[in-house]
Amino acid sequence: MEHSPYTDKERADLQSIGGKISAIQTKTYDGSAYKPTIRVTVTEDGRKRTLTEGTDYSVSYQQNTDAGQGTVIVRGNGLYKGTLKTTFEIKPKSVRTLKIIAGSVTTGSQSELPKSQTHLWRYKAERRRTLHHRIRSIQRQGRQQKN
Repeated sequence: MEHSPYTDKERADLQSIGGKISAIQTKTYDGSAYKPTIRVTVTEDGRKRTLTEGTDYSVSYQQNTDAGQGTVIVRGNGLYKGTLKTTFEIKPKSVRTLKIIAGSVTTGSQSELPKSQTHLWRYKAERRRTLHHRIRSIQRQGRQQKN
């Protein structure tokens, strides 16, 4: 909500006087709300002027927590009225390790693993067999050296 002791005619519209929100840096998702520091400028009498947050405008944010595109909304206060909006990006956090846990799928009266998990299960079974054969081979070599 706009707060001003001035009448609507005395107040300048942010858009009509070239109000701009400074560029906002991209952030990487960290789970917390991103409230970037912004700078709002207007052009009055041919001169650029930086406005003061709290006195000249208020700021609100939308969709500023999760990865994706967030929005900054500036609403005029005091001598200024109207709104300015701009967007910013929150990049997804990079994934270094991905752990997938899948349950079984029941079809009729049979329970079977999904294809991706079946391949994983076969791979693990093959690794166990290979490891088991290596252990037996080492044990045989140890017995032969003792004799």
